[in-house]
Amino acid sequence: WNKNEHTIHLLPHWTWTGREGQVTPVYCYTDYPSAELFVNGKSQGRITKNKDSRLDRYRLRW
Repeated sequence: WNKNEHTIHLLPHWTWTGREGQVTPVYCYTDYPSAELFVNGKSQGRITKNKDSRLDRYRLRW
């Protein structure tokens, strides 16, 4: 992490050949307290971090 700047990173790559029409989990690694995911302009929801969870401190999943 760069402590002087906020970080947000989405993964994985979701346009792999052969995965058309399949659901792909999206992960967001961030130092923000929450994040909202948009796909084609439509909100998929906002998730707030669970600071008590070791995994959810920085990783959010849709």
